[in-house]
Amino acid sequence: MRTVKRSNPYRRWLVWQKAKALADEIHTVTNRFPDAEPFDLIPQMRRASLSIPANIASGFRHSVKREKRRCYRQAQVSLAALDAYLKMSRSPLRAVLSRIEGRRLAILQRDVDRLLKTLVHFVP
Repeated sequence: MRTVKRSNPYRRWLVWQKAKALADEIHTVTNRFPDAEPFDLIPQMRRASLSIPANIASGFRHSVKREKRRCYRQAQVSLAALDAYLKMSRSPLRAVLSRIEGRRLAILQRDVDRLLKTLVHFVP
């Protein structure tokens, strides 16, 4: 018997693709952080970045608009937390994030933020 692979249409959404790219980039960047990073930013940043595409996927699966919107707003909250962690990682005290990495992440963040705002406003 052949099994039918179910597709995940949310994976075609640009917002999910950008959010996943941001999570992948966060993972790559945090791999270069020093082992003795004293503020435990690595797991916080990874957790926040992973929850963004996860909440988009969860919202997609809900059938009630209110629940969809709640999930997409939670993705926005995680993006805001990630932004705070990134700002902390760029502070002169820590300086574990290079300028180039910071710019690349800022561009991805801005794209995800813009797309999430649109998604929340026009919940499908």
